[in-house]
Amino acid sequence: MVIVYWNLQILLYGAVFAVGVAIMAVTLLKDWLLTRAAKIWPFANATVEIIYAVRIGPRNDHWWIPVLGYSYEVDGQRYSGSVGLNGSGAHDKETAQEAGNAWRGRKIVIRFDPQRPEKSAFLPEDGAPRNAINYADQPPDSADVITLSLK
Repeated sequence: MVIVYWNLQILLYGAVFAVGVAIMAVTLLKDWLLTRAAKIWPFANATVEIIYAVRIGPRNDHWWIPVLGYSYEVDGQRYSGSVGLNGSGAHDKETAQEAGNAWRGRKIVIRFDPQRPEKSAFLPEDGAPRNAINYADQPPDSADVITLSLK
């Protein structure tokens, strides 16, 4: 009976681990595809307006990363985008947000999709940290942030 219980527990932990790895792989693949496509997009000047932190990883072994929320203008229309600073993570929310605070108010150069200007990317060759994760037009959720559309 004990052996069956341990085998089920190992299978359950294995399944949870596999789902976590799959989610991380999909996130990295989406970022890679976006970054690759964005290299030929036109440039726009943007300003980092907000900083918040999001939790990454499972509940018992998570960390926080700062996310930069920026705004930019294309043909007289204002848009917003976000980028996560993966290498600036911390085990607590406040430390992660503090790591992102140096970016607040900073002028940056982003690239936007000319077919869908609401989709943007902040690339390393344009000043983003090497480990930045672009969220395009789908920023990560945060319980402490109210998302406003600038369209």
